[in-house]
Amino acid sequence: MMSRQIQPTLIALDSNTLTTLFRHHALDVYRQVDERRLCVYVPIIVYAEKAIYPKMPIDNVIEALNAQVAPLKIEHARFLGRLWQTLPDPFRQQRKRELWRPHRFDWLIAAMVRHEGWTLVTEDQGPAFSIEDLNTLGISEFVEEYLLTE
Repeated sequence: MMSRQIQPTLIALDSNTLTTLFRHHALDVYRQVDERRLCVYVPIIVYAEKAIYPKMPIDNVIEALNAQVAPLKIEHARFLGRLWQTLPDPFRQQRKRELWRPHRFDWLIAAMVRHEGWTLVTEDQGPAFSIEDLNTLGISEFVEEYLLTE
């Protein structure tokens, strides 16, 4: 009898969740990854934030959670372009530019996550993370759904 292989849940971590997950849940996340229940990604944009926040323990997080740094691909940029064109009427061209400037990294992360079909663990409630069909969880929701299941 052939056993059915369970596909891991693909999650991406936003910068505002890295430290908390690392400090309080690293072992639990690592176990889920080791058991192939989770696959953890850190978008390259989040990884690059270590240049701005040098005390962010991102390399430790990647190692402890057995995470993969996910590159930004041309497909993500194209997806962002298609997504951008579908924003509703309140986001007219001028408003879209105002939305882009302060949130451009969030929009890129959201496009990566949505295109890849990952679930984003974030505490951010900004406009980029409110797009249709983007799966997001806060830390407490993530812990409850994926780490307290046994």
